[in-house]
Amino acid sequence: KPRELAHLLQFLLCQLRWQYGVVVAPGDFAPFDARMKAVDPAQDPGDVASCAPLMKRFLAGPALGDRWVPFHTVTCEQELFLMRELRTAPDLDDKEKFVLATCFSASRWCPLWRDVVLPYFSKARDVQSRYPGNERRGARCLDPDAAFKEGGAIHAAATAFKADGGKLHTRAFNSYPQRGDGGENYPGYICRRHAHFAKMGLSAYDLATSKQASMRALDKLYRSFDRVGPTMSKVLLVTNHLWRPDLNILGESCEVGDGADEAFLYLFGARGGGDAVRKKRLEALFETITSDRVHALEPRLKPMVAWVAERTRAKFGCIPAGAVADSFTIYDLQVQLCEWRKFRKSVDARRSIRRGSFVY
Repeated sequence: KPRELAHLLQFLLCQLRWQYGVVVAPGDFAPFDARMKAVDPAQDPGDVASCAPLMKRFLAGPALGDRWVPFHTVTCEQELFLMRELRTAPDLDDKEKFVLATCFSASRWCPLWRDVVLPYFSKARDVQSRYPGNERRGARCLDPDAAFKEGGAIHAAATAFKADGGKLHTRAFNSYPQRGDGGENYPGYICRRHAHFAKMGLSAYDLATSKQASMRALDKLYRSFDRVGPTMSKVLLVTNHLWRPDLNILGESCEVGDGADEAFLYLFGARGGGDAVRKKRLEALFETITSDRVHALEPRLKPMVAWVAERTRAKFGCIPAGAVADSFTIYDLQVQLCEWRKFRKSVDARRSIRRGSFVY
């Protein structure tokens, strides 16, 4: 649907602008706007800048805090935490980092991990000396049931964290606890969930770090675990891809979560149909957006992706260079469809943004 596609393209430019002005150079949007003008002198960059009121509503509402994923997925709060605080932990080896990165998706709540979980496994990250002892701690994650047992150190710390008003799970998605897992039992549920995800990391490590790593093989492995469907598998696969971009796990396709599938209803007038149909729709949309025809319609998108990527890599040296792509990738598209669906549904249902349209 041309009008929906035009709305999506303008939203992607907004995501790039706000990634630069919020994450890369906080408060300074001027260089982005100047570059937009340079790459397309015929179009006033104010059409994107004028979306500020809508983006403010977006970032204060459905994309509040860790629910916002900027254009380059690795710059979201959750993935940046993994890159800046886990991947760089000096006292963890590669396997321990991978297991913990997988385990992180049990809650994907950075405050809990920064204060309670990661310090238990890394003395270097235990800045508050929450846990006693100076011994190396990384190997603890290789026995998930012991590390996350009820009555253990993490369980006790998580219980206290919750009692002090702390959350134990991200707002970005629901973990769907079972009956009886709420209230005072919730910390125990969260600990069991972390143990479950750590076991996934242990099972996936050899495959995910080998030349045989592929989206299909890893997706099959993740979905063999209880209560892991396409959305959670997609989350894990994206983290795998960003962690080791050299393996190109999501180079050609990507699992399609429920949020992106809902976006297809706007774009194609249809959704659902199973995994294969979802992937075909994603691949068809990716082919369209990266085509010469769409570049002629919106010539700013392609060069601005590269411009923002270069500055993002310069800002965050801890991120593997390949995790911030110079060109539009299919996994970034899948994630951005989820973001656009939220924006389209909750902020701009009238589709007021598009190339050349000024929003005031």
